[in-house]
Amino acid sequence: MVSDEIPTLDVVRDKLVGLINGTMNREQVASWAWQWIAERDDEVTDLRLHDHLDTLSGADSKVDPETYLYDQSDFEDWLRDLPTEQ
Repeated sequence: MVSDEIPTLDVVRDKLVGLINGTMNREQVASWAWQWIAERDDEVTDLRLHDHLDTLSGADSKVDPETYLYDQSDFEDWLRDLPTEQ
């Protein structure tokens, strides 16, 4: 379920940190981000945020039934690419 509050880059950062340290499930994080991309896209007006939500929505992508496309090193790269809030 999507919160009524539009996410921020800091919220995306928290989700990425959770993926990296294992406190967040990739399927839940991807589903959360996907809802903002697919269902409430018009509410996300910050293009930087939109791009990072789009990337995060693919965190659970698989190349086959047993293998994820992205791993912890990818999540770390995504975190490094995330701009600080302005």
